[in-house]
Parts: sequence; structure tokens; C-alpha cells
Amino acid sequence: MNTLESYKHPLPGETMDPLVLVVEDHQDTRELYNFVLTSHHYRVVEVDDGEIAVGMVERLSPDVILMDTNLPTLDGLGAAARIRASGRKYVPIIFISGNADPALRLAALNAGGDDYLLKPISLSDLEAAVARSLRRHDNPPTARNVSQ
Repeated sequence: MNTLESYKHPLPGETMDPLVLVVEDHQDTRELYNFVLTSHHYRVVEVDDGEIAVGMVERLSPDVILMDTNLPTLDGLGAAARIRASGRKYVPIIFISGNADPALRLAALNAGGDDYLLKPISLSDLEAAVARSLRRHDNPPTARNVSQ
């Protein structure tokens, strides 16, 4: 797993590829996302828990977060809410879940998610969602409440 220990911090003036924090409790899924994203020139750090993800956001300031909804210790919605409440720099959060329940999708967006994608997700859709989030990153949304 690419964790904080394997993360390379940029040197002053050095340009780095965008950093994606993958928050997923299934190792095989993390590895697949890592493979796809690194092949498209993203740097990837993987964690398997929402509580750890909150700490990593504080330490690393990722450019995009891919977040599962169902995680041990702190679920994805709780982690997203804590990240948004921290007052730190805005970072897009893309939820990826196997749960198609519209109520969960709505809850994820209200917790601070920018997108909600369903598993299984095509690898091209995964990369496109990350690229789309990075393009929007310059104009983050203001606080809002998504309604049905």
C-alpha cells in the first residue's frame, strides 16, 4: 500500500503530478485504482479507513479524494464531513460505492461529496471522474445542501 511513508514531498519549485488519496477498505480495489491512476500520471496514497483518511488529508493536502462509503472505524460520510468541517483547503471528494440507494447518495453529497459513482466502475470512468474533479478544483462550490 502506498502510505505516508512512501509519499514523496515536492521540493521547492518542483512540479508534481496530482495527488489522489484512495480511501477503500478492500485491498484489491485499492490496488486496481492505484494501477489505473498511476498509469495516467497521478500520484496515489492509499488508506483503508476514514479516520486515517482525515489525518492524511491534514498531512498531505491531496488534490482529489476517492472515498468508499462503507469503511471501518469512521465511514466515508463521517470522514467527508470531518474533512469539510476542518476548514482546510478545499479538496474534491468522489464517493465510490456499491450501494445504489438514492438516500445514501444524497447523504454522501450532503456530507461534502462532489460526486457519487457506483461500483463496479469502468476504469475509464474512474480516470475521467478524477480529471473532471481536478478541472473543477479551481472553482470549488460554496457550502450547499443537496435536496431531492
